[in-house]
Amino acid sequence: MGAKITRRAVLAATPALVSSVFVEPSQAAPSSPILVLYRQWHVVRDQINGGGNDGPTEDLLYARMGEIEEQIWPLPCTTAADLAAKYDVQTDCGGFYADDKFGDECRVLLG
Repeated sequence: MGAKITRRAVLAATPALVSSVFVEPSQAAPSSPILVLYRQWHVVRDQINGGGNDGPTEDLLYARMGEIEEQIWPLPCTTAADLAAKYDVQTDCGGFYADDKFGDECRVLLG
């Protein structure tokens, strides 16, 4: 017969087993094209909302934000995070809806 598995051996192996089964979402897979674009869009949005931009600079930032959005829309969602990112862009991070429970869940999923 093979080696006997003891309770002590199982308990000793538990941390390695758990860490191999439960992977952080950021480590599970590389970013999708949608998430890469979403992060770029969010940086531009934060620059706009940060204030201090004059008219021409703000116009350029809005134009860049629109360009990124146009790249996002045709891409197919392959993960729940992709869908959440598209929803967040569509609603301008929930700005269009006062009581947006679905949007809140999307933003939690996106980190």
